[in-house]
Amino acid sequence: MFDAWEAGEEPGVCLLDARRTLEFAAATYASAFRGVRIAADELTDDDPFAESMDGGAVPWEPVKEALV
Repeated sequence: MFDAWEAGEEPGVCLLDARRTLEFAAATYASAFRGVRIAADELTDDDPFAESMDGGAVPWEPVKEALV
């Protein structure tokens, strides 16, 4: 997507579809760590898994330092 934007081209996926994919991934992680079923549209903007895929819940140390 970034390459397409930098080249002034249309990316291979629309922003809405990209968001839906990330919401699905976040709900999958949230469900796994919380041990309950969670649908992608159930995560609110203030949910820790909406802000980070680890949701602040992973029980292990980071493998590497965050780049942010």
